[in-house]
Amino acid sequence: MNDAYLRHMESILRVLIYIENHLGEELSLDKMAKVAHISTFYFHRLFHAYMGETLSEYVTRLRMQRASEKLNYTDVPVTEIALDVGYESPASFTKIFNQIMGASPSGFRKSMRPIVEAMLKRIPQDPPVGSLLPKYVERKEEEVLFVRKVGPYAETPWEAFEALLVFLDQEHISKEKIKTFYSMGLDDPQFVPLAKCRFDACVALKIKPVPKGDVGLKTLPGGKCAVFEYKGHYSGIEAFFQRIFRVWYPTANITLADTAPFCEHLELGNVSISLSDRITYFYIPIE
Repeated sequence: MNDAYLRHMESILRVLIYIENHLGEELSLDKMAKVAHISTFYFHRLFHAYMGETLSEYVTRLRMQRASEKLNYTDVPVTEIALDVGYESPASFTKIFNQIMGASPSGFRKSMRPIVEAMLKRIPQDPPVGSLLPKYVERKEEEVLFVRKVGPYAETPWEAFEALLVFLDQEHISKEKIKTFYSMGLDDPQFVPLAKCRFDACVALKIKPVPKGDVGLKTLPGGKCAVFEYKGHYSGIEAFFQRIFRVWYPTANITLADTAPFCEHLELGNVSISLSDRITYFYIPIE
């Protein structure tokens, strides 16, 4: 990769993280160009070239995705959702939502609610025992380096971690300097096209993390979390995650925080431990 590509990727990743953390604020082209430290004229073209869509299209898509999640999983009023995702009036939000989703926010909520309730029905099918009894912790914010891949979750985790491990090797970051690995699936494939699902492979270091090229820098949020332990092959992670919400969540009497869950992979990259014996911790942010 040449120096120009590395600089451009650093700028684009910086903008993507800013957008995800500020969806309820103004995200104009001029403002994002300043975040990227690139002139507005060139930033517009670079963003489209690297992302395959304009800045406006990308921001709108993420806002509609967050809005649809709130409509599906909460009873928050439409007016409040509109303000939360950056629209000054419910009317303007409803117009855009209707254009993209093919239904009004209230109509979308009404049509999707039976599907979501069937999926997350708060009636346990099995008693919450063993590893489905979580620990509750208070986490501090943590800076991590990350590689993002977009596409089906059946493929992107392997691609992202392979790229991250190559980066660590190229930068001569030894295992003694690594604290732990994390992963985040940022989109719900039941409502987001598989081709658009974002996956981040992350690493926390004992030294100051320095982003480079397509390896960016982000902050894992702090706060309260329910933590579950899973032992087994990484291919079973998704099924275990679904079981948490089928078995534990219905009787937990908790409120989920408006933050994406993430996983910690203790033995990732350790070839001395078989895949079937590796430990993964699931962090579910709660209020």
